[in-house]
Formats: sequence, C-alpha cells, structure tokens
Amino acid sequence: MFDYLEFRPVEGKPSGHDLRLFVLTTCTHCALALRYLQREGLAYRLIYGDELPLELKRRLRNDFARSFHAPVRYPSLVVDETRLIVGFEQAEWVAALGQGQRQEENSGKRQGA
Repeated sequence: MFDYLEFRPVEGKPSGHDLRLFVLTTCTHCALALRYLQREGLAYRLIYGDELPLELKRRLRNDFARSFHAPVRYPSLVVDETRLIVGFEQAEWVAALGQGQRQEENSGKRQGA
C-alpha cells in the first residue's frame, strides 16, 4: 500500500508497528502529531500531502477510500497498513502505539481532522 509515494523516513526507536504519517505543512494539529512522535522518539515514515502532485493526491484519495472507507484527512496515522487514526488525540495514539504516558494540556480534546 502506498508504494508509489516517497515517504521521508524519520529515525527513532522501533514501535513494533509500521507507522506512516500523513500531514500538511500548515496544519497545527499535524504539528502536534509530529511533536508527539518526536518526543516519544519513534521511527515512522512521513509525507506532506500538500506537497504531492495532483495525480498522486488522486491515487492517495482512492487508496484511502478503498482501504479505509474514509477520505484523506490530516493528520492521518496509518498503523501496520490496517488501522487508520485521523486527527491527533494523544490518548488515542498512546493506546494504539502502546507508548509513553506523558500527557499534554489538551490531551482530552480531539484535535484535527
């Protein structure tokens, strides 16, 4: 899945999952998601959706619809090519990834989408 996209690998400790993060360059909720993964020191693959050519955006939209029955929204974290997490809610990401227990002030609020 997504073999046609050139993800930017981000070095870090293994999470036990294949993590692919879809963000936008101007999205504040995407920035929160990026900070969380950086703070946890996890390895993941990153792509900026707003930097993709139109044809790749179309393919991505079709892949999301086919695989997850959902539109592309940002941030989106694809875990092991089987689970889609849309938006950034720290508690949901901690539960999905089984990582640290640090909490941000807004961890109880759903952000992004």
